[in-house]
Amino acid sequence: MSQKIYVRPGKVASVIGIVVGCFMLLFGIVFFSILVAEEEIIGQIFMIFWMLIMITIIGYYVYNLKSQKASSAAMAEIELDMPAGVSSGEEKLRSLERLKKEQLITDEEYQQKRKEMMQEKW
Repeated sequence: MSQKIYVRPGKVASVIGIVVGCFMLLFGIVFFSILVAEEEIIGQIFMIFWMLIMITIIGYYVYNLKSQKASSAAMAEIELDMPAGVSSGEEKLRSLERLKKEQLITDEEYQQKRKEMMQEKW
């Protein structure tokens, strides 16, 4: 049985994202000022987009760092296998049967484990 959980970037990842984003923004500002001096219009337009993207990235990580609830863009859905104690008896038996069928356990191990499982409280 699988359970879906949601994860988001941790505090360390958010801080690193903010620091890297700030350096990239600083790079954009310096490079933009060089392009203004050289009157390169295409480069200036590109650097304006660059800086807007960097500001967005920094804002994203600041939000994730400050907020208790992650933005929907930050959340990733993953499926985890439930621990053995949480799954139902039927699922345990099916899993045991699959192990026997794939010859990962012997018939003796299968019988012993099946007997143990049948004695457990369902």
